[in-house]
Amino acid sequence: MNIAVNGKALGAVEKTGVARVALSLIRHLALLRHDFRFDIFMPRGHVEFNLPANVNIQHGSLKFSDNSFTRSFWEQTILPWQIRRGKQYDILLNLTNSAPVLLSPGVPQILLVHDVGFRNTQWFSNFFSAYLTWVVEAAARQKIRLVTVSQTSAQQLAAMLPHAEAATVVPNDADEPPAALAPKKLDYRYGIFLGSLNPRKNISGAILGFQKFSAVPRREEVRLHVIGGESSIFAALPAALRACRHVVFQGFVTDAEKWALLQGAEFLLLPSFLEGFGLPVLEAFKVGTPVVASNIPVFRELFEDAVEYVDPHSPEDIGRGICEVIDNREKRAGLINRGYTIAKRYSWKIAAEKYVKILEETLRRYEKF
Repeated sequence: MNIAVNGKALGAVEKTGVARVALSLIRHLALLRHDFRFDIFMPRGHVEFNLPANVNIQHGSLKFSDNSFTRSFWEQTILPWQIRRGKQYDILLNLTNSAPVLLSPGVPQILLVHDVGFRNTQWFSNFFSAYLTWVVEAAARQKIRLVTVSQTSAQQLAAMLPHAEAATVVPNDADEPPAALAPKKLDYRYGIFLGSLNPRKNISGAILGFQKFSAVPRREEVRLHVIGGESSIFAALPAALRACRHVVFQGFVTDAEKWALLQGAEFLLLPSFLEGFGLPVLEAFKVGTPVVASNIPVFRELFEDAVEYVDPHSPEDIGRGICEVIDNREKRAGLINRGYTIAKRYSWKIAAEKYVKILEETLRRYEKF
């Protein structure tokens, strides 16, 4: 099978969780099926990935500035033309929430939609929100095969698209930490907020909750490291929150630095309002770092009792949750042990096997018409 891959969101140096999931899926699909050939189409630039030999990169040569609008233009006009011109592809795989729906690529498509958070214009720019809403709704009308990462996201998509075929659920995994990983040693104890600075991840609530925690006597030595990139598609973080004491904004870090910081942390804090999966939670489980996270349906579905749950709308409760994993040794040990157990349930190999079935089913369905 010859598979074209939409690489619209894969070229950034600062990879989002969505992009990292996409690249891991491609890698494990290619390793599982050596008879499949993957061509990743990129809008511009020259990007190298550490991928198997049956994965090739088709580098674009567009000269205009690289932003959300121009990448979307490329996706809707140039990408389908490139695939049609190739006349050799069986299917188009879209793994980062969007797909060409204006012009047909002439082959069946699969679209992975991680969650429906893009509909909220308080979290994303008006253009980004309107664009993804249009793409997903058009994909449903065009009978493009929809996939998502949790039952919670599938239910949210069903509510958004009441007349569409139900999305297939394929949970992802998180990549493994480096074999020779050593925890980051700093001059103080610290927790981590890990993720892009998207308001839906509730960075404001994380900082305010951490302030409640640090107001308790003898907590002043603990700091919160905020690790994640910013983007013009997100609403801005209020300047006052950037100036909070004991909060360190590190921005984007390398994978090796991320894993070292995560293993050395006292806790991971993720009080999101909405998630499709929650990749940082699974990463924390793999290195034995306890997690304080929102009491939202998707985390309950995927991570059960391995998380200290808090109300994302309550800084007081977020502060309480941090205190609990810092002070209660028995609770802390239980969360760590249950996290290791939950992490073993998820597998890139199983996810890749499910995608093989989806690819083959989608192609057979298309060939009937």
